[in-house]
Amino acid sequence: MKLRVRNSVRAGPVGRVVAEVAARWKEADRIPPEATVVVAVSGGLDSLVLLHLLRFPLGRPGVRVVGAHFDHAMRPTSGADADWVRGLARAWDTPVRIQRAEVPPRSEAEARELRYAFLWGVREEVGAAAVVTAHHLDDQVETILFRVARGSGIAGLGGMRIWRAPGLFRPLLGLGRSELEAYAAEVGLRARVDPTNLDPGPSRNRIRHEVLPLLESAHPGARQAILRLGRNARRTTEALDELLVPVIEHVVLDRADGRITLARAAVGALSRPVRNAVVRALAVEAGLRLDEAGTDRLEEFITEAPSGRRIQLPGGARLTSDFHRVHLDPSGRKAGEPLRDEAEWDEVLSVESPWPGGWATATIAGRRVEVQWGEDPGEGWSGDVARLDPGGVAFPLTVRRAKAGDRVRWREGSRKLKRVFRELRVPVEERGRTIVVIDGSGLVLWLPCRQDPIVDDRTESGHGWPFAVRITTETET
Repeated sequence: MKLRVRNSVRAGPVGRVVAEVAARWKEADRIPPEATVVVAVSGGLDSLVLLHLLRFPLGRPGVRVVGAHFDHAMRPTSGADADWVRGLARAWDTPVRIQRAEVPPRSEAEARELRYAFLWGVREEVGAAAVVTAHHLDDQVETILFRVARGSGIAGLGGMRIWRAPGLFRPLLGLGRSELEAYAAEVGLRARVDPTNLDPGPSRNRIRHEVLPLLESAHPGARQAILRLGRNARRTTEALDELLVPVIEHVVLDRADGRITLARAAVGALSRPVRNAVVRALAVEAGLRLDEAGTDRLEEFITEAPSGRRIQLPGGARLTSDFHRVHLDPSGRKAGEPLRDEAEWDEVLSVESPWPGGWATATIAGRRVEVQWGEDPGEGWSGDVARLDPGGVAFPLTVRRAKAGDRVRWREGSRKLKRVFRELRVPVEERGRTIVVIDGSGLVLWLPCRQDPIVDDRTESGHGWPFAVRITTETET
């Protein structure tokens, strides 16, 4: 789709915005001439500028623009926003699709999931080449900083891409919000104001209104530095992806019907960092999004699981060990087909330091696990409690499922957890579903949920230390 900039809008803020978006659109050669595009329209300033750009300064015969508005139903006045978008579309002679959530989403993540499901549905309905959103430069800064806070990998630190398969396009990503505001002022656009953008509760709002201003005051130019971090991360990711291609082709034996078959020995022969990168890349190819713990679990299964073992992965995918091969099947198991390994996809909890205290929950070994830590309340806690000497324990503590190769802290140094299980007469079928607490050195510190949970009694506080950890579990899921 070739877009022409009209001579009448070449100067001033409008000219700058039009030229930038026209350049980005030219780069998006995946959008063919005379294509249909779906534009996400919230009614806010950013999306209003985007729709105006594609409908007027950049518009041309043959290009079909379809607006799409999703009402999250999270505010009493959200219906008025939908009506306003409907009226705007009518005034601008633009078709629009509007949908309201049946049940208001409970979180930002759920709201985003519902919104994109709607947008992809509209794209399929109208046969559009792309969904176009109004994410801009300030959104990029917030995204990168948010991912830094979450401990994202290097690929995540690259932030949002202008084009993301199978058809998400962000042509405003090189423009700041101030430039969009100047554009709106010059052409006379009046946008809807979403009061939730000022709510200090959502994480992104706190980053926008509190964290970023503090960073700028502490280090002038922080926004540009964050964007530079994103660019460098993208370059590094792209280089790594290119370098991994021959490595991946070496370990992949076959790709058929979406299933990836790996040579176990070839994967195991790789160095740990390269193996980790290969596993992540193959997971992405299979449509899986993995965190650090998930990547480690896949890597462990590929290199160590005995033949015949299977695990179910998020989204219905399946990993199967077959002698010297491992099969990664995104389609998941067939209906009614039993699994020889019915382990759930575990979460992992981490206690970074003894102070201040805290509380968290996770699903581990098919059970809902609650962990609380902090000042020892004496008899105030029920469940399994370990009273520890924080000066003699290496942090962070990790709560997870026991796995092959685990070793236990012991007076003589360490012992195999397998040996401890035998001494405690833990049945073989229960060992893989046992919850353990790992210290910062990687050794098992505690076996909660057992009659004699403290494995190494040196961790017990005999000197009045006030630190304690409590773990309780609910009925198996």
